[in-house]
Amino acid sequence: MKHLAVLIVVLSCYTATQAQTDPNFFKYKSQADDCFAKKDYPCADKWYRAALVVKANDDDCKDKLAKTRQAKKEQEAEVEKQRQEQNKKQQHTKIDQDQKEQLANAEKEKQRLADENTALKTRLAEAERRKEIAEKKEMAINERLERNIVQNIEMVYVLGGSFMMGSNEGEEDEKPVRRVTVGSFYMGKYEVTQAQWRAVMGKIHIDSEECDDCPMYAISWDYAQEFLTKLNARTGKQYRLPTEAEWEYAAGGGATNRTRFGNGKNILDPNEANFDGSVDFQTYYSVAGIYREKVVPVGSFSPNALGLYDMTGNVFEWCDGWYKGYFGNVGIPDHTNIHHVLRGGSWISYPKNSRVSFRNDSIFTFNGENYGFRVVSTQ
Repeated sequence: MKHLAVLIVVLSCYTATQAQTDPNFFKYKSQADDCFAKKDYPCADKWYRAALVVKANDDDCKDKLAKTRQAKKEQEAEVEKQRQEQNKKQQHTKIDQDQKEQLANAEKEKQRLADENTALKTRLAEAERRKEIAEKKEMAINERLERNIVQNIEMVYVLGGSFMMGSNEGEEDEKPVRRVTVGSFYMGKYEVTQAQWRAVMGKIHIDSEECDDCPMYAISWDYAQEFLTKLNARTGKQYRLPTEAEWEYAAGGGATNRTRFGNGKNILDPNEANFDGSVDFQTYYSVAGIYREKVVPVGSFSPNALGLYDMTGNVFEWCDGWYKGYFGNVGIPDHTNIHHVLRGGSWISYPKNSRVSFRNDSIFTFNGENYGFRVVSTQ
């Protein structure tokens, strides 16, 4: 044991002596100092540790290794700081770029919207121009149609003659039956329609479904006169309402082969005229059937022998004369200057009230819902 201890001391002394004289120590330390001077701290760290392997107790190396490691930490911290600053700068740069790109895109979108708006305004202006042209064309077409409607009211020539006016099977105001003579005249083939009324008057005052070919209704006698005044001014003709005699003469078919109803029949059938065909009102001269409860287009049924349509049913038709008793019938009140006569029955009339001889009357300012008219002229 004594010899072993002596050997260890000898070896230690040898190692220390060798370190003092080992040229590698100075080489490593010199290399480390050079790296430290260049601030290459990882390199300095490596060589200081190599020198300390050769000379472990060299305080100068230890101190420089500690400084190297501290400097290395500071360098790494500075590098990390610079890296973070660089990242931050890059982020800011990217944000700036993104913002610039967003602004550029927003500007492009703004310009695109402006271009679209300009194009839309152009299209709208073109659409308005085309609409205006179309409206003018439509107005011109409507004006031509109105002129045609007004100028081309279909009339039927009724050859004058004599007939027995009135009836012994009806009301008291239909008596006495007597012979009456009328001159020749023209009568409207149809009742005045809603299209004709609109063409002359400019508007329709009733709330109804669109039915240009249906008869105009809810017309008072004086309102019909206003229509005739305007119609005559536009056409230069002399349209008027028929007299009672003219109306009954034409409705019954003229001078010969006269019929009870204005459709050329002696039996009234709801399939052949628009009236109240309910069974409750059926008579020996009618057939029970449909009750339509509204007007229908003119000409929906067959005409009478003179070619006149709807002389029975659809709407009551105003006549020109005042309501009073026939000559010799003193039991009927005289409503001169108060009531005018209506003829022909309507869509709500019973068969009894639809005969050609039946007389209805109303104050001339009253626009009954089933009151209409047709025109006559002598031209």
